[in-house]
Amino acid sequence: MFGKVAKSFLAIIVGGTTVRLSENYIRSFYIDDIEKKHVLITGCDSGFGEKFARQLDAKGVKVIAACLTQTGAEKLKTKCSNQLQTVLLDVTNDKQVNELRSKLEIELKDVGLHALVNNAGISTASIVGELEMYNSDDYRRVLDVNTVAVANLSLRFLPLLSKAEGRIVNVSSAAGRLAEGNNIPYHVSKFATEAFSDCLRIKLRNMNKGVTVHLIEPGFFKTEIINVESTKKLVKKGLERIPIDKRQGLDEEIYVNQYVKALTAINDNASSNIEEVTNAYEHAIFSKWPKRRYPIGFDCKYIAIPISLLPSWISDYIMIKPKD
Repeated sequence: MFGKVAKSFLAIIVGGTTVRLSENYIRSFYIDDIEKKHVLITGCDSGFGEKFARQLDAKGVKVIAACLTQTGAEKLKTKCSNQLQTVLLDVTNDKQVNELRSKLEIELKDVGLHALVNNAGISTASIVGELEMYNSDDYRRVLDVNTVAVANLSLRFLPLLSKAEGRIVNVSSAAGRLAEGNNIPYHVSKFATEAFSDCLRIKLRNMNKGVTVHLIEPGFFKTEIINVESTKKLVKKGLERIPIDKRQGLDEEIYVNQYVKALTAINDNASSNIEEVTNAYEHAIFSKWPKRRYPIGFDCKYIAIPISLLPSWISDYIMIKPKD
């Protein structure tokens, strides 16, 4: 009996591995002439966006790198070929978005836009703190950048993308698959981005627009070193929202350092292999058979997603911190 069970289990493992390897092989084939494709990437000042812009530029792709700051744009130019085009863009500014669309409609009128990579995003609100410290402006700020801008750019550039039968790549997060009690505005924005992307993918398929939608879901990666002083300021700003009478007996220095220590620990344990993320971006825009979702990193694949699939009473038990 035990031998039969073991053989069946082994057959499942071998079969599953074979199927996965076959799938990866089939999906490894790229479309032709990628050097002729035009790709718009937002949030190229630093992090994933900056790395991906350089990665595509090195392969001869016609990159339009949208940066928030002039400093970021100039820094990127020094690392890339003359073919890479930088543009200044605040993704929450409708006027700037429409101006860029008009510009590209002229430049790409014959070929269209192969891909829009909605990479721009922010990880925190204007404060760092407890649930009661956040106000509606904090939620609006994060949602405006991480979700509303994604929806706006996707729809504004849809005609150009349709002309090229292109692709929309939206950057979500493991935080869009599993909720926990910290940084709530960020979780809300990423869950919303997941929902928008799913709706858009289905709608465009029904409309036969020829445009596909893909989600990138990274876990924790080291995109920038945590700025301790900046973090302290955000924590102190959050403390200022607590009524003075409720702050009595609270050691501000200990409170602030607890947050800094926690954020630093997260950064220290995060993966430094950001190429794992940018390679997923690249696969999404150039593979002949791209995936709908790209969960990336051990924490996303083997912690966030498995827990999110459990019944809520079990996942809550796992995520809720025990009382001291």
